[in-house]
Amino acid sequence: MIKTEEEVIIKTLLLISSIDGSMEEEEAKKLKKWANDRMRYFDLDRKRTEKARYNKYIKEGYFEIKNKELNLEKLLVNIDILMDKNEKYEFYVLCLEMVGSDEKAFKEELQLLKKIEKLMNLDEVYCRQQRYKIVPVNMYLGDIDKEPLIGITKSMTLTERKSHLTGEYKKWNVRVGHSDPKIREQAEQMIHIIAELRKEYKN
Repeated sequence: MIKTEEEVIIKTLLLISSIDGSMEEEEAKKLKKWANDRMRYFDLDRKRTEKARYNKYIKEGYFEIKNKELNLEKLLVNIDILMDKNEKYEFYVLCLEMVGSDEKAFKEELQLLKKIEKLMNLDEVYCRQQRYKIVPVNMYLGDIDKEPLIGITKSMTLTERKSHLTGEYKKWNVRVGHSDPKIREQAEQMIHIIAELRKEYKN
């Protein structure tokens, strides 16, 4: 069954926000802002119609999440029909902003983002750059899966992984002396992760 673009967006955002148990205030604001931006140029009657439709998707989403019926694979199965390339990337950035809106992120959210990237067939390098920008590593709670965070995939050989780490180290090492303290902190954390992975690959 082909879902609407709005249903896919709303239910995916609800799925992301549900990972930490409930939708936080900042996450709710993010969803409301998206809806208001979507309806900005509609006349009053169209706004009422669309608002009712969005509320329907929200109620359905909460019910499906509660009953563990909301499946990301089924939700995104027709994504190529519903969205063009640019719309997919805008949607992905919106997902990142939802993760980053409450200034904390669980590793399960990173895993969900990776699944979204794969299901929508997005460019891995672009997605990683956006994750670094919108959801910096210091926001993640609990044990972090270091390899996907740094851009290492399961298909890489040990030699390819070591080579990738060398490239990442050069990139982040340049930023250690950046004038922006947030960028410096991010760089220091990424270099720490790179050092930990290098140790693992020696064993």
